[in-house]
Amino acid sequence: MAALTETPSITLIYRLYFTTIEPLLALTGSYLAIFRPRQFLDLTAPASLLPSSTNSSDDGGAVSPLIRLLLMDISILYIFFALNLAILLRVCSDMRVWRTLLSTALFSDVGHLGRAWWAMELGFEGGGMKFWDMRQWGSGEWGSLGTLWLGLGMRVAFLTGVGLRERGKANGEVSERRAKGDGNKKRDSE
Repeated sequence: MAALTETPSITLIYRLYFTTIEPLLALTGSYLAIFRPRQFLDLTAPASLLPSSTNSSDDGGAVSPLIRLLLMDISILYIFFALNLAILLRVCSDMRVWRTLLSTALFSDVGHLGRAWWAMELGFEGGGMKFWDMRQWGSGEWGSLGTLWLGLGMRVAFLTGVGLRERGKANGEVSERRAKGDGNKKRDSE
């Protein structure tokens, strides 16, 4: 028989998370960085690391011009990230594109988590150990660390083929085997 080309089918949970939920989370972070900078800083950096000009309960004018400028840059990057996920992954079902984009986002996850650990080690009560112990997390840590760990877990699961189904292009049948590889493998039917 002829060779059957199999391409993994991207399941609803991945489409929903990567094209809707995660972009909305990134846009929320962008909003906070621009319009609620004090709240954004409280969620991402311990007060002991912030210059004294940012240590105020006033959300608006309490942030120095330099910090505000840097937060605007962060906000723009969050918007870029959100648009890449929301638009590119909606219009493209090519597994190579999905794997490439999510692989690069995985590096970003590792960097964000490393920064979060470093910030906790330097300034939060409990230090870096709090980073690993979810029982010690408050709502702020769940909002920042929880979403980072969730994103990392979803990307690792996707990139390792968890929950992906192989779809044979020849007849459209779906098997329950986990999809592996880049989606361009050819198999001989028996």
